[in-house]
Amino acid sequence: MAESRTSRAVVLRWRSYGESDKIATLLTEDAGKITGIAKGAKNSRRRFANSLEPLARVRLHFRQKPGAGLAFLESCELLAPT
Repeated sequence: MAESRTSRAVVLRWRSYGESDKIATLLTEDAGKITGIAKGAKNSRRRFANSLEPLARVRLHFRQKPGAGLAFLESCELLAPT
């Protein structure tokens, strides 16, 4: 199982996935460019509160299995808005 990681990042873009999820592409300090799924991000006011907007600087909490295409985004904290 993948361990949880934390990194500062800049949101590059996001797109809708299903009714309540988002797929986001971020540029992180430690892991480089990652694409991940944020489950329930459209409805979540606590885990992803306005933090997945393009060019926002965030502190990202995520898990990524080796060789997996998508990371699992656990939460984002907004550091600086766009």
